[in-house]
Amino acid sequence: MYNNPVHEKAAHAPWFDSEYKNQRKLRRKAEKNKNRSLYHKTLFEDIRAETTIMANLKKKQYYSTLLEKNKGNVKAIYNVVNRELDRKQETPIPETQDIGQLAKDFNEYFDEKIINIRKELPPIGNSCVNETVPIFTDGYLNDFTPCSEEELRQIIQESGIKCAPIDFLPEATVKENIDTLIPLLCKLVNQSLSTGSIDSLKIADVIPTLKNPKLDPEDFKNYRPISNLSFLGKLIERVVLARLNDHLEKNNMNLPQQSAYKKNFSTETILLKITNDLLIACDNK
Repeated sequence: MYNNPVHEKAAHAPWFDSEYKNQRKLRRKAEKNKNRSLYHKTLFEDIRAETTIMANLKKKQYYSTLLEKNKGNVKAIYNVVNRELDRKQETPIPETQDIGQLAKDFNEYFDEKIINIRKELPPIGNSCVNETVPIFTDGYLNDFTPCSEEELRQIIQESGIKCAPIDFLPEATVKENIDTLIPLLCKLVNQSLSTGSIDSLKIADVIPTLKNPKLDPEDFKNYRPISNLSFLGKLIERVVLARLNDHLEKNNMNLPQQSAYKKNFSTETILLKITNDLLIACDNK
């Protein structure tokens, strides 16, 4: 007995809406009748051209909206580009017969690297940092303002939901039930803010990632550790960051020259400034 194979229906592109779906139906109908006469052939060619133009327009509108939504978020833009170009690269690791021993070796290497970095730091007493106490116009930051559910919802919408293997709930479950979980998450975040504690939340899955695909995967120094933190821990960090940024802004403590760890600033902004300064210097000669 012959059974026809069952194929899963492919998911449509995100810009594939009802209007484009109806246009494709018209094209298929015209294609079936294109050999009946010269009129039907010309009609099919016209509808096919209209369908192509509509598809290109909807693609353009979709990606323009997506890029505009993530304007200033370089990471999100790179993710969009990589996803559309289907850039899926597996992270290579050194060859081993014992994956557990390899994990221990990586852990010892990164631990030793951190110890060596700390040894190279100058003693606190010899620090060259300007120790002049700033004049705070808005008082000292002695505690953190509690987070509201609306603020937490906004943070989640901007940063997205990405869970780690150490989280109690998988990412799909959190996404489907986020409205139910927000009050509980808000309570946990505020508990952390009031006590100043993030006990058990600073545990991470550390993934060794090759710095450059062309480097030797057998050499540990060619890897950087990528920490996959818990979802709740990252939420607390983002709320604290918002409080710190607000305190720095109110007391005029933000450095204009600083590009790292500032909203709407990155390595691109500092490179643009340096390039601009160089061009201005050349023009003034």
